[in-house]
Amino acid sequence: MRFDVLSHFTDWVLKQPLMGMAPAAVYDYGPVRSLVLYRDPPFQVELFTIAPGSGFPEEHRHPHVDTFEVHVWGEIVLTVNGQVAEPVRIPQEHGGLLLLTRVRQTDWHGAHPIPGGGAFLSIQHWLDGVAPTSVGLDWEGTPPSPEHAGLLAHRRGES
Repeated sequence: MRFDVLSHFTDWVLKQPLMGMAPAAVYDYGPVRSLVLYRDPPFQVELFTIAPGSGFPEEHRHPHVDTFEVHVWGEIVLTVNGQVAEPVRIPQEHGGLLLLTRVRQTDWHGAHPIPGGGAFLSIQHWLDGVAPTSVGLDWEGTPPSPEHAGLLAHRRGES
């Protein structure tokens, strides 16, 4: 059996107090925003918030990142490789459920529009020697907003 470093890191992250993390960056993708809560290359944790009615309707992928997406709030329906994802449901001591979805670097994924908005944690293992920034910048596929397209163009030196 192969050791899964991302699973080990995810276990560690989920035991940490949120207030003990040291935010490193904020990214504004228009209706989607992220806050990098923790960064220790090659690992990172990003909190994403999604405005009401927004989502990632066209599937995309992050070619240098392996992730666990952890549901925080909202009616988020994730798709992975064209199928509705069935998250792993982990019972919590306080009676709630923790919902985790694995998204590997080769997986195309998205999220249906979220009527009331939503939030999720992205627990990340950056691969191939790529330094962590934001998964929104390690992007293949159509960006969901003009703001996101602008950030990607700027990163490629097109602006």
